[in-house]
Amino acid sequence: MFSGLELFFSRYFETPEVLLLILLLVLSLIVSRRSRVSVSSRTLFQLLPRSCFTRALFLLGPLFLFLGTSSGIVALAKPRSAIVERINREVSGQIAILIDDISGSMGMQAKSGKSRLEVLKVANEIFLNEFCREKIKGEGLGLNMAGLVVFDSDAQVLVRPTTDCNLVRRAVRSLKDTTSTSVEQGLWAGLKLLLIFADKERIIPLTELTEIQTSLKERAVRIPQRRQEFCEKNQGLSLLLFTDGDFAIAGSRQALLQERETTRGGYFKINPFHVLDLAKALCIKTYFWSMNEIWPAFEEAFSNPPGTGEAMLVSDLDERTLGDLYRRVAEKERGGFVIQEVTTYNPLRRYFIAGALVGILCGAFLTGLGRLLVHSGRARK
Repeated sequence: MFSGLELFFSRYFETPEVLLLILLLVLSLIVSRRSRVSVSSRTLFQLLPRSCFTRALFLLGPLFLFLGTSSGIVALAKPRSAIVERINREVSGQIAILIDDISGSMGMQAKSGKSRLEVLKVANEIFLNEFCREKIKGEGLGLNMAGLVVFDSDAQVLVRPTTDCNLVRRAVRSLKDTTSTSVEQGLWAGLKLLLIFADKERIIPLTELTEIQTSLKERAVRIPQRRQEFCEKNQGLSLLLFTDGDFAIAGSRQALLQERETTRGGYFKINPFHVLDLAKALCIKTYFWSMNEIWPAFEEAFSNPPGTGEAMLVSDLDERTLGDLYRRVAEKERGGFVIQEVTTYNPLRRYFIAGALVGILCGAFLTGLGRLLVHSGRARK
């Protein structure tokens, strides 16, 4: 029986055990009435206020106090009732997804003497410094958000897009090189994260995104039907690939795809050029910052058509030159996008809190008014 009651109350309250306070309140009222000093009926009749209005005040005052206190206890029990409000708000700024290579080759020495992974971390740090810099006299870059994806033989989202650049910095500093390289997995993980975060299924529903993912290993990638609308409502989105290019250099897309399929034993899950083509179709800028070499096929895919991205070797650049480069990229990527603010609140709890305040205040007022009328009546006698 008790387990059934507990299950019932748990269904409608987050902390149902608090409701026991109402029972304790009732018991305390019963005990307090029994512990009162006994007096004769004649004395009691003389003490009672003779006005019906005054008697009503003495009855209603304690009643309101009891109801108000009980309402407060119910509010503390947190009744389950949630209303979710979704508000779309257009903001200026940009979202950048850093896609970092942590494969085994990144542990090798770069021309500067540092490991390629250390060069990558420095490049990431300098980019974040420029991308996330504070507004200066209202001339800053607005709401800038950065995310982090890493890849080796697979890809993993380490940081979802956030305005907290220190969170991204800490994640970058903790990176360690691991095993083999799968740049296509990293590119798709970064693009998928960007689409889901920026769009929230408003223009590209999840079913269409699944169909797009399936087409990434086919002859042609599926382009979203409402891509033009996506471009208009989401500007300032970019993908930034940081890698060393450790597999064979190929002069064309087809040659590179053939090489990848050969090294993978004929197994090829995602065509990386399909990912880049999809990003370009959705007006997402693509950047390739290499720690070691630039593959000609990727250089063409990232930087064409002109103005949609760049491919550059950054391992030989000093920090000042890198800062100038990334500052230019950050300023160029200024745009605007729609963010969805989700507010969840519990209206029932608000109502019970309001009821508690009204009940206690009314009870105190009525009780005080009743006593005042009694004392003023006695004074006149």
